[in-house]
Amino acid sequence: MKSRVVLCLFGALCFAGVAPAFVDPYPRIETKSDVATLFFKSPEEINRRIESAVATLKAGLDYIVNQPAGSRTFDSTIRMEDRLSGFASLLAALLELTVMTHPDKVMRDAASQGYLKFSVFLVNEWGLNRSLYKAFCDYDRGLSAGSNEYLTCEQKCYLEHSLRSFELNGLGLPDDKLQELKVLCEKISEVGLQFQTNINNARAVVAVAPKDFAGVDDKLLDGLVCDDAGRYLLEVTASTYHAVLENCRVSKTREAVWAAFRSRAYPENQDVLKQLIALRGQLAALLGFASCAHLDLVNEMAKTPKRVIAFLDDMRAKSLKKYEREWTLWTENIPEGVELTSSGELHQWDVPYVKEAYKKRCLSLDEQALKFYFPVQHTVDALLSIYEQFLGIEFRQEPVQGLWHEDVRYIAAYARDGTLLGHIFLDLFPREGKFSHACEMSILPAVSSHAEGRYPAVIVIVANFPKPTLTQPALLPFESVRTFFHEFGHAMHALLGATDLVSFSGTATSRDFVETPSQMFEEWLYDPIVLKRISCHYQTGEALDDATIKLLCALRSFETGFFVRGQSGAARFALDCFSGVQLRDGKLPLLRDQIDYPGIGSDERDHSECSFGHLAVYGARYYSYLWSQVFAVDLFCCIKEQDGLLNESVGKRFAAQVLGQGGSRDPNEFMQEFLGREPRSDAFFRMFD
Repeated sequence: MKSRVVLCLFGALCFAGVAPAFVDPYPRIETKSDVATLFFKSPEEINRRIESAVATLKAGLDYIVNQPAGSRTFDSTIRMEDRLSGFASLLAALLELTVMTHPDKVMRDAASQGYLKFSVFLVNEWGLNRSLYKAFCDYDRGLSAGSNEYLTCEQKCYLEHSLRSFELNGLGLPDDKLQELKVLCEKISEVGLQFQTNINNARAVVAVAPKDFAGVDDKLLDGLVCDDAGRYLLEVTASTYHAVLENCRVSKTREAVWAAFRSRAYPENQDVLKQLIALRGQLAALLGFASCAHLDLVNEMAKTPKRVIAFLDDMRAKSLKKYEREWTLWTENIPEGVELTSSGELHQWDVPYVKEAYKKRCLSLDEQALKFYFPVQHTVDALLSIYEQFLGIEFRQEPVQGLWHEDVRYIAAYARDGTLLGHIFLDLFPREGKFSHACEMSILPAVSSHAEGRYPAVIVIVANFPKPTLTQPALLPFESVRTFFHEFGHAMHALLGATDLVSFSGTATSRDFVETPSQMFEEWLYDPIVLKRISCHYQTGEALDDATIKLLCALRSFETGFFVRGQSGAARFALDCFSGVQLRDGKLPLLRDQIDYPGIGSDERDHSECSFGHLAVYGARYYSYLWSQVFAVDLFCCIKEQDGLLNESVGKRFAAQVLGQGGSRDPNEFMQEFLGREPRSDAFFRMFD
């Protein structure tokens, strides 16, 4: 059969006796040859496809808004907008992928410029399109007036979600108020950018005599310049901060580096953060919300600040017992060079050093030797087999031509009945100009329609794992294995989350839930049976021994109490910043006042709220990190209690009831259905106790 990209034609878009006025542009990718045609081959193609897409989207929007009164149907208005949105997202994702992964700088630059141009079009012609909003309102009024068109629960949800999104963009406001909102949004963007820029530009340097770097790896000192007094000049970054505080035996050096790191962007970001809090409060008030926190949470699983506060209070209270045990263990044998305060507390700058000393003494693990058990090829194959067994799917690794780099691997995913579920690409190794972290990208979301069948997903996993050498294969540090489980969990969410509407597919769910499935799949990695299965020494073929597996699990939980108290405190600080309860006296709240570590002293030099970059992006939603992890463990333990880690029947139920819902339902509902009760934190604390 000739390879092709199938473009669906909506019969529902026909007026009675009239030919279709517009062709749905959302593609169905049926073969690996089809999928290779998605990716850009030249800068000229990038520009050409952007121009073509803009023309297609304009024509589609015109088709929607110009329909005669009384003739609208769900398919001709709501579904068509959803398919156009999916088509726009496809192009945006391809441009972003090119920027992140293409080996040719000319291509990366062309895609970057194209992405900016296309984004401006989407904001102006879509997000702020009053005519499109009016079309949705017209259709909604028709339903309310007694239209006999039946909508599924998913379709009703999408209509409600879309109307709310338009209103959150200010399209329900009078013209003067909409203009005020636009100005506010521009100011918020500018101030948020300034906040992050100040963090990025913060350049703290400490001068340290060579003898005062005792315990620090010589590699850190290589290349450092010295001042006239012969002292090393160390730029304090996140990596140098951890290297010094965890290993340096000299207390005054740790203190100097700690103080420099905790005062980054201080005092310049104090006023900037005040402005950001005030502006977001004004935006929330303009849109009719009690606070910015209420606005931030309106589409989240948590729903309200009250529920987030209850969650954080619960986490803080339940973590205290574990934290106290940790503090006692760490301080039983305080290492040389650490002195408690007069009240018997640890100094802030001594905590990482004391924790690291305990790890070296009681939980020592040879990270280099551990890598030998995780050659990339075996690890990937074993991971695929585990997901196959649990979810009841089949992966076929096949060669494919015409991709952006020769290292990229292709995997086709099938259901047991032979249905093609999607195409997965693995771009796992580093190269010049490539995105330096790991991520999963849903290039083409999966769709499942009663009328049209399944549209397979197109998914890319990007990572930067060590490449093979002349003497050994590519070997993964354990942290990279964990990262791969996590990102592949996102991929499974995207693959199996096929919904009727593109905009609800896969990972298009609330921010405080989207990490839950992938974090749950990380938990597989700490199950002894699974660890035995995926580990294989590249020379001997042996799996990890029981003692090493036990040590890995102990390392994972040795500071859970400390972690939870830090995360819950930071999340409460972020929530309070945007809840309308701060700045009443004109003073900026302090992050250190919300993080409670009994036995660890506070210090007035700690101004880490000025470098808390998540505030400008997440706002009041910083809690979502901890929230998703807690409920991921709840899901994992529920599955494990059913002997279900490698049980296909349990896996298929999880795929149908959780992954398969995408964003089409409230996670509170389907989590409760799968668990048989409301989600809770008990399993999290049992696991890490």
